[in-house]
Amino acid sequence: MNFKSIGISATAALTLATGTALMSAPAEAISLTGTITLTGDPPASVTIPNLTTVGSSGNVVFNSPTFVTTSGDFASLSAFGITINPLPLTLTNTNTFMGTTTKLYTSVGANPFINFGTQTLKGVESTLSFVLNPGIFTGTFTNSTFSLSTVGGPLIGKFVFGSETIANGTLTAFQTSNNAGYQIALEAEPIPTPALLPGLVGFGIAALRKRKGEAVATTESEA
Repeated sequence: MNFKSIGISATAALTLATGTALMSAPAEAISLTGTITLTGDPPASVTIPNLTTVGSSGNVVFNSPTFVTTSGDFASLSAFGITINPLPLTLTNTNTFMGTTTKLYTSVGANPFINFGTQTLKGVESTLSFVLNPGIFTGTFTNSTFSLSTVGGPLIGKFVFGSETIANGTLTAFQTSNNAGYQIALEAEPIPTPALLPGLVGFGIAALRKRKGEAVATTESEA
């Protein structure tokens, strides 16, 4: 058998070197960018638990939004059909200074937190939702308003279309006044493309060259 006559592609080389076959990517992957702000008008569109004892727990409960403000891929969405699930909070610390009360909470997040109903993206129809990650949240009460954030800024989560994660997301939420209106602002951010593939291909080609060199050496020794 003449090993010198065998040809192999970089894809096959990568398969030989790593034991992993590469699958063709779809012609156009579904993604999501843009912003959407959900607004709930009073009365009683949001209920915030009055937690005063460390270790106590409760849920922030939002009614469905009255209207939405959108941009980007969210442009066609309306408030109709959007629902918001309760957000569980557990109090870990509380402090009041000059009329402002700051409370620290832990949360298991919510999966999903917001349901956008059935939507169509790039010609594909499926359910769209926002999943809120677990974390440590900061609740700030001042001048009869309430805002929810993290030490780093907004809350973090992801947008899920059907069963596929199509974008990362950030969320800020606040009670607009003491009559319990609210706004929840979300921004979809593209998922970073992995930079691993070029390195794997290079590794596969190097492995191919080594195998071919070993094959040639074997052939010459047998001659």
